[in-house]
Amino acid sequence: MPRKRNSKTSPAASPIKSLSPAQASATAAAPAAIEPTTSASDRGDLNRFLPNHIPAIVHKQSWVQNEWQAFLTGIMFFTRLPCPPWVDHNLYWISQSTVYFPVIGVIVGLFGALAYSIGNLFWHPMVGVFASTLATVWLTGAFHEDGLCDSFDGFGGGWSRSDILRIMRDSRLGTYGCIGLVLVLGTKLTALSLLLVHESIPALATPLVLVVGHVMGRWACVYLLFAHEYLDDAGESAPGKHFVLHVTKSRLVVGTVSAFAFVLAAMALAPGGLVVPRLAVVWVASSIVTVVAGRYITGILGGVIGDALGATNQIVEVVGYLCLAMRPWEEVVARILG
Repeated sequence: MPRKRNSKTSPAASPIKSLSPAQASATAAAPAAIEPTTSASDRGDLNRFLPNHIPAIVHKQSWVQNEWQAFLTGIMFFTRLPCPPWVDHNLYWISQSTVYFPVIGVIVGLFGALAYSIGNLFWHPMVGVFASTLATVWLTGAFHEDGLCDSFDGFGGGWSRSDILRIMRDSRLGTYGCIGLVLVLGTKLTALSLLLVHESIPALATPLVLVVGHVMGRWACVYLLFAHEYLDDAGESAPGKHFVLHVTKSRLVVGTVSAFAFVLAAMALAPGGLVVPRLAVVWVASSIVTVVAGRYITGILGGVIGDALGATNQIVEVVGYLCLAMRPWEEVVARILG
């Protein structure tokens, strides 16, 4: 029998997780979802077009306080880390938190790096690889893996747009979802084992390897929310959620710069060798995969849906690890030439 999984009422398998009673009451007390008052072409500037729907506290707090609340909302949105009771799932704050998605990726990646270090210290690097994956899945509540399974079920088993959306709304796990999860997790574990175990990269590069994938995976969500229409679980345009979840150009730029800055920092801190050029390849490959995934999803569904964001996150992360674990070009050419 297929097992039940998390409810798919959240905006992105990715957005809102199942709420505790306390969180549910806080969310109920929060301002209603923002409804658009302008055309889709004007949806980028919340402050200009929806002043009456912005929480009143925004105007009472300093810029630093507002950004801090947005950051903490992102932490609650993506992880199990405890947050103050005044942080909730208000859609306005979720929209503002998108700029911090890559930073949250750093936190998740460092948590995985810590788990790897403990497993490697007491047992073996391979134990560390499994420990790091388990740690990041636990910390995020298998948030993105849930979207990955739903997307594989929908796109694998659906013959039409309506079929795909119907399957993705089903809370049960299907054959394609099982296969997709096994393949993606298996590829992730294999790539990390090749990189961290067999190549024995220097200890300083280990956390960089684990963090880069998480940073780029979350940057992919920021880009897709900016570049594509957001749909609700029924496949209809979700104007209120789309408007508030739509990433403004300024926040996309800041999110992209922060992700790129981390990759540059990783290249500067990496102890040389093959790690540095591979980090550059990670950025290029992740960007290409994100753009292609967005066009593919939109071409079929007419926009992006939460589960598809979670799936793209996971695929981009795995692509990053594969780029870091690939053979040197000289060896590849030598193998081709025989």
